[in-house]
Order: sequence, then C-alpha cells, then structure tokens
Amino acid sequence: MTARVSSTTELAEQLQHLTGQLAATHTQSEVLSAALAPAIGALNALSGALLLLDGQGQTLSIAAVQGDQGKTVWQDGPLTPATPAGDAVLSRRPLYYEHAGTLTQAYPELEEHTGGLAAVATAILPLLLGEEVLGVLILDFREPHTFTDDERRFLSTLAAQTSVALDRSRLIRRLGEEAARIQASTARFQHLVETSPTGMAVGSLDGQLTLVNDAYLHLLGYTRAEYDAGQIDWQALTPEEYREQDGRAFAAAFEQGVSTTYDKEMLTRSGTRLPVRLTLIRYDGRQVVGHIQDLRLYRAQQRQIEAEQWTVAQQSLALEAEQAAMQTSVQFMEAASRIDDLGALVQLALDTLQTLIPGANVAFTQRTPDRWQLLHASDNLAPDLSQLARTQGFSPDTPVFAELVRTGQPSFVDDWDARREGVAHSDHFTSVAHYPVEQGGEVVAALGIAVTSQRGWSPTQRAVIRAVGRSFTLLYERIAVARTLQAQNAELMARTQVMELLASVTSDLATHQGNYALVQQLQERVLTLLPPGHAAYWEPVGELWHMRAHVNDIGRPDLMAILRAGLPRGQTPTLDRPWASGEALYQDDYADGMDVAADLTRHVFAVASLPVGVGSARRGVINFTTFQPHRWSATEQSLLTTLAHGLSVALDREEAVRTLADKARILAQANQELEASNAELEAFTYSASHDLRTPVRHVQGFADLALRALDRDQPEKVRRNLDIVSGATERMTAMIDAMLALSRVGRQPLQVLPCDLAQVVAQAQQDVQLTFQEQEVEWDLGELPVVQADRTLLQQVMAHLLGNAVKFSLGQTPAHVRVWAEQRPAEVAVFVQDRGAGFNMAYADKLFGAFQRLHTQQEFAGTGIGLATVRRIVARHGGRVWARGEVGQGATFAFTLPAHPLAVPPSPE
Repeated sequence: MTARVSSTTELAEQLQHLTGQLAATHTQSEVLSAALAPAIGALNALSGALLLLDGQGQTLSIAAVQGDQGKTVWQDGPLTPATPAGDAVLSRRPLYYEHAGTLTQAYPELEEHTGGLAAVATAILPLLLGEEVLGVLILDFREPHTFTDDERRFLSTLAAQTSVALDRSRLIRRLGEEAARIQASTARFQHLVETSPTGMAVGSLDGQLTLVNDAYLHLLGYTRAEYDAGQIDWQALTPEEYREQDGRAFAAAFEQGVSTTYDKEMLTRSGTRLPVRLTLIRYDGRQVVGHIQDLRLYRAQQRQIEAEQWTVAQQSLALEAEQAAMQTSVQFMEAASRIDDLGALVQLALDTLQTLIPGANVAFTQRTPDRWQLLHASDNLAPDLSQLARTQGFSPDTPVFAELVRTGQPSFVDDWDARREGVAHSDHFTSVAHYPVEQGGEVVAALGIAVTSQRGWSPTQRAVIRAVGRSFTLLYERIAVARTLQAQNAELMARTQVMELLASVTSDLATHQGNYALVQQLQERVLTLLPPGHAAYWEPVGELWHMRAHVNDIGRPDLMAILRAGLPRGQTPTLDRPWASGEALYQDDYADGMDVAADLTRHVFAVASLPVGVGSARRGVINFTTFQPHRWSATEQSLLTTLAHGLSVALDREEAVRTLADKARILAQANQELEASNAELEAFTYSASHDLRTPVRHVQGFADLALRALDRDQPEKVRRNLDIVSGATERMTAMIDAMLALSRVGRQPLQVLPCDLAQVVAQAQQDVQLTFQEQEVEWDLGELPVVQADRTLLQQVMAHLLGNAVKFSLGQTPAHVRVWAEQRPAEVAVFVQDRGAGFNMAYADKLFGAFQRLHTQQEFAGTGIGLATVRRIVARHGGRVWARGEVGQGATFAFTLPAHPLAVPPSPE
C-alpha cells in the first residue's frame, strides 16, 4: 500500500505558505518548528526530524522532532558516512528510501547501533547554504512512499528555504552578540578614560579649587594633604601667557556648556612646565570641571584609543551591513511572497536594488546555450548598451559571465574596465557586480548592478546585493518550478481535452457520414479552443492537394475558390513540408505569398500544419489558420499534436469499424435471405402438399361428378360441377403465379439509388384506387423523405402494404389509411396504419410467411404471398419488417431501410 501523493497544486500552496512562515521566523527554534510541521502535513509523513552540525562540523545533533517517533534510528552522534544522515551531509545529496527494508539494506548495522527501528519509507535531505552544510531534514513514513518529481522538488526547495532561514536566524543571533560586544567595548572605553592618567579638577576663574582627583594631584606633583591645606592654586600654577586663554575657555564653558579643547602648560610643584591638554565643562554658576591630560602620554594613549575606535567602527560597519542585508532580505521576501510571476519578481528585484543603491544601473540577463541575453533593465541603462544586450547579447566567454558559470559565486569588480571585460558601451561604469541565479544546481541567469560614481563596493552594498540575490534565487526557483508544473498541467489538460473530444466524437462511429464528417466535427471542436480562424483537412490526389473537410470561411471568396479547386503539390510549403517530414510545421508569422498570391493572405497571421498518419499510412495534412496575431504556445502545440495522432487513430478505427459493419451487414443480409428462402421453401413444400392439393382434389372430385351427371343426362349438374372445377383451376393458377413472383423477387438484381418515397406512395395510391374503385379512402400522409432503395421493388412493397390496408378496411366509409416515416441515426422507418379488421397478435409471427393467412378466402380474398414478398424485398435491402394490430381495431405495418446501404458508397463530401 502506497501513501497518498499530494497534488502539484497542494504542494505549490504548501510551499508558498511555508515561504511566508519561514520569512517570519527569527530564532532557530522558530525555523525548525515552521519547517517540520508543513513538510509532515504536505507529504502525510509519520514523523520528521532536523539534525544540525556542531560548530566544528564533527557531530550531528537532534535539533527538533515532530510526529510519532517511537524507537527512532535518528540520534545524536559523530558525522560519519556509515549513517544515513552522515552520508547525506558528506555527499551533499538527498537520499530517498521508498520501500520497507531499503534503508536497512543500505545501512545494515543502523538498527543495531542505534537500538531504534527504521521507518518503512524515509527521505533525507542535506541543508545546504552555498558550500556550507548546516545539517539534514528527515521525514519518516509508516507506509511505502514513492517520491514523485514534484515531491522531490518540494523537499529540495523546503530544504533550501530552511537553510536560508537558519542562516538568517544565525545572523540575528550574531547581531545580538555583536551588539553586546560593542556595548562591552564602549564600557571598556569609558573605563579606560576614567582610569587613564587624566586629571580632573573643579574650580573657579580666581584659582580656587573645590575638588581634585588623585590623577590631577599626581600629575602636578602634589599630595592630597597639601591640597587639603590649601596650598594649591591652579591660577598660580598657570604661566602668565596662558591666563588670557584660560579666561576665554571659562567664558565659553559658562556660555556653551563646554569649551573647546586647548593646549597649555602648567607648573608642577617642582616648578617645571608640564604640557597639558585641557577641556572645561560648566559645573555650576561659577565653577567648571577641568579635564587635564598629560600630553607626554597623549601620543601613546591616542594611538591606543584610535586603534580601539577603528575596531569599534569596523564592527559597527559590519553590524550595519548585516542589519541592512537582513532587513533587505526580510522586506524583499515579504514583498515577493505575494508574487507568482517571474517578470514581476525580476522587476521587484531591480526596483529594490535601485532603491538601496541609488543611481545604480540594474539588469537581469538570462543564459541560453549560445549567449547571455538581456531581458529586463532599469530605465537609466544606456540605450546603446541596452540595444546590444537585447539583440546580440553577450558571448559565454565574456569574462564576468564565464566566472559566474565557473564559480557559481557573486562577482564584484571594483575597477571596471570595459575593454578588459569585453563589454562595449560600458566605459562609464566604475564598479560592477553580478549575482548568479541558479536553478537545479546550474547557473541560468544573473542580476547585474553597475555604478558610475564610485570605485569599489562598500561592505553594506555587498551585503545588500548578496541578500537580494540569495532571496531572489530562492523565489525564482520556486516560481519557475510552479510555472513548470502549471505548464505540465496545462499540457495535460489540453491533451485530456483532445482525448475527450476524440472520445466524444468517435463514441458512435455509425452516426458519421464518412471519414470527412468525423474530421469536420473534430475541426469544429478544436477551433473553439483557438483564436478565430479557419481549419482544413487536405489529402494528396495526383498532382494536387484536395481540401476534403473544412470549417469556417477563409475570409475571401476568391481564396476559398482556389482552395476548393486544389493546391499544387510541391508548390505549397505549408502542406508539402509536414507531409514530407512527418513533423508539424508551426508558423507564428505566416509569410504572405508562401502558398498563394500574397494579396490573398494579408489577413492570415499564424498557421499550424500537422501530418495525419505515420509513414506509408500517412493520410493527409490538417492545418489551422488564425486571423489575428498569435504565437503557438507549447500547450497548443501539444494539443494539436495529440489531435493529429488521435485523428489518425480515429480514422483508422472508423474505417475498420465501417468495414466490419459492412461485412456484418452483408452476412446478416445473407442470413436473412437464407432464412427467408428456407421459410419460402417450407411454405412451398406445404403448398405443394396441401394448398395446391386442395384445388387438385376439387378438380378431380367435381370432374368425376360431372361425368356421372353427364351419364345420367343431367346437364345442370354437369355445368355446376364444371364451374367448381374452373374456379379451383383459377385458384391454383394464381397460387403458382404468386410463388413465381416471390421467387423472381429473390433473384432480381438490386439497383439501389436515391428514391423519393413520396412519389412511390403516390403511385401506390393510384394502383390501389384502380383496384378498389368502389371504396372511399381518406389518406393521411406525413412528410416522406428520399431513401436509398431499388425503386421498382420499393414500389411493390408500398403497393402491397397500401392494398392490404384498403382491402382489410372494406365496408368502412371512408377507410382511413395513414402513412409516415421516421428518420433515425442509421436507418429510415416507414409505417402504414389502417383502422380495418386488424389481427390477433398471438399469430403475428405468421403474417410474413408465404401462404400464411389469418382470414378466410370468403372474408378477404388473396393468395397469402403479398407480405412474404414485402419481407423478402426489405430483407434484401438490409432492413426489418414488423406489425402491430388488434382484432377490429386496425393494424400498423412497418419496415426499415438503412440510411447508408452497402450498395451506396459514401460521398467524399
């Protein structure tokens, strides 16, 4: 039993939902939780687990589990190829085990070493981030599970998105750690200032000091005791030439809160001049705080401070770059998560990069087998460069593109040289970057960014480009996979439409008026799926292509006349090429004058021509024309290819069915005629032994009586007996003549032609009225069609049926006779109804037998051969006869004629 397989649509919806969830995560635990649950639900897995590598890449540890694990084989342990998880990490490829025992066959010692039990089916996918492996994603199934291509793509995309989300959570964690380091560094910097040999003192302009620190005292060579004794006057310690400068600094501190830092000299206790750097900060209304630094130590301290500041600045820049990259990635993912069109995704990426790098030229180029071609670009890209990139493209050997394909890594050129790089019209660029877009492990496109006003890329710009490129690649692959699945679904639906169309049209081949009617029905149905246009089916006959079936008007009477007359073979490429090659010919831009005069096809835009049949069994060419601009999509090409193949099969089948039906009808007709002959033979035998013997006995008996009467001289009895003998002789002669007529009907060749049934009935009416001149008849004639029959024999049928209807209505004033016909799919049914004597349905099987009568000669005269003749004629045409009646209520006699009798070949039209 195999687990349920999710549909392509379900997987795409799950993947889109998962992308949004992962984009909203910030911590490792949130990522793991968001990744496992959708994966288990999407594939109906039993359980799932995520194992992550440690920092040294030596150990795999369980980071998260969900579902019914039981005694699982997934445990913490060293990284080794002897385990499935280690094998997936080291080989960097996904592993799929779809049936019970396949996992333990690959790793025989797995259950013994772990003490767990392997699941029935398992998928193991490495979590890859560029060249780095983060861990593995594992799904277990309780039943055998065949991993479809859609599910494998889903799992690969899930693993890639999980890796990106884990990397983002790792960046966020590092960001927090870096912020803590910066805070600690700032604290260290402040502590360095506080503990450095910088003196601090609080005093007034008159030289009085109210507070000094030990560093100040130590700097000037005084003790705390001397300060407490009032022996320190800072003004006295300032040489005369610096006192004016001190006054300006005091004024600035009181006015602005702090003075500018300035240099001066102070006198130490020993009287030496000490160079210092001083900054005054207002302390209160009359005092300032002075920060005094020994300039002798300044240089060493300054170098130390500058080094620390540079480190902090670099760390800040890196942190800003990571923050900008992370914010860019999140914003881009949020905006792009609602996009399901590649063009819109590309435009969003270009707009995002231009916003983050103002003034940049941004482009998206796609890799083809022979060149790199520009598909999208920002408006500021130079026209000549844009024209070159769109029309000619760039050679695969262009250095920047060759490097992208070779390394698969982003490229940053800080000193762009157009001649060296081999890119014309790019001399104005100073720095250029490219991010490779991969799909299925292969570089398929690139995002390009170029600037004209700076040399080199800053760390923040590099981080932004990498973040946008990484997110774009992930979403590009998701949308590309979704588009591929949509295209496959569309193609499958198109094929299904055609197959359903073929099935519906060919469900009852007996209803078609030949092969070309079948073709025409298919053309009508297919044209409803295409733009307005014309469809035609052609077959080669001699030197011409003949149009056997078509739908819609071609748009010009003179062009239609040419098509009806036939197109020359060898001079009509639209038909000649697919016929000769056996391959379809799709023309998105039909060339006027290709097949007929150019002025006749100005309204024709696109043409598709496909051969019908294969090899020597090729029948013809079917083509479709559109009257508006059109590109034949892959879905339409698949639809038409399936149609051409299915049409060939349907025509072969229809021909086989018709041949078989003809043979069956011939056999049935032969059987019917044989049964009729046998019945007639039995009737003849019976007639010879019974019906004909009766008049013979009458002749013999009454002749003897006549002789006896003659001997007795009784002339009246002689005459009476001879009259009886004469009547018996006439009756026997009529029966013999009827038998001969029935025999001739069976031997007479059929001349089946279109026959107007109304004219036949009119003639039969005249014959009946001559026979029954005294009987008034009211005729009710329905609409009578043209049928396929032998006119002479059909005339006999109608004469017998109308004659019987009047004969068995004798005595009614008037007699009512109704005649009508019914058109059926494969036959025409004709009915004759009267209100006469009727018959008992218990004896209906005797009606159409020779000499079988349900009434006496005295009641209704006749030979009993008329309805047998009707049955014989109808059977020879391939039809049937039957009757319904009720004693005293009248009778209805009916027969059928095939709509397409064997003697009438199907019309080519």
